[in-house]
Amino acid sequence: MSLVIETRGAVRWIAIDRPQVDNRVDRETCVELHDALRDADCDTAVKVVVLTAKGERFCIGGQVDGAADGAAMNQIKFAEAFASVHAAAAGLSKPLIGAVNGDAIAGGFSLISSTDLAITVDTARFGLPELGAGLFPMLALATSVHLLPRKLLFDLIYNLRLLTADEALQYGLVSKVVKRERLADTVTEQASARDTSPPATCGRRP
Repeated sequence: MSLVIETRGAVRWIAIDRPQVDNRVDRETCVELHDALRDADCDTAVKVVVLTAKGERFCIGGQVDGAADGAAMNQIKFAEAFASVHAAAAGLSKPLIGAVNGDAIAGGFSLISSTDLAITVDTARFGLPELGAGLFPMLALATSVHLLPRKLLFDLIYNLRLLTADEALQYGLVSKVVKRERLADTVTEQASARDTSPPATCGRRP
């Protein structure tokens, strides 16, 4: 398993647990994330879902069968699995909160775009620097192009610039910036504002 899943009261916490690779997501992790989101959606006892990660970084990209330069067919399968995570997030019938414990870059930047609210530690950075590795951020850009002004996105992509947490807040990419030691408590407080709401229909947002 690449995830740690916990239920705390009416809140389902889903954490990517691959700190040894800075929480890069591979195809298996994407499948697990999709299934975890669907399971949380259809559990009527769950009122809020939190997406986070273990370690010092949230997620700094993807792995195509262990490498960014995988065979074309493997890249297609990875893309399908990654897209399925966004489909599951978009289909949630309850709020999805991002608890951003560190850098959210490339695929991690894209995952943040799937959340309804995002609370981040003040040391986190955000961006799409794939060109630095000779890749264009097709997947991440497709899911996040609506989040930021066009010229800012071009700046991030072509100049390999990373936003600070405060800049991410300024541009509306995240909802709140907190000290690391306050992240869990702040997310819990936010989630508790909704954890007494009536259950929604599985697969449909209220």
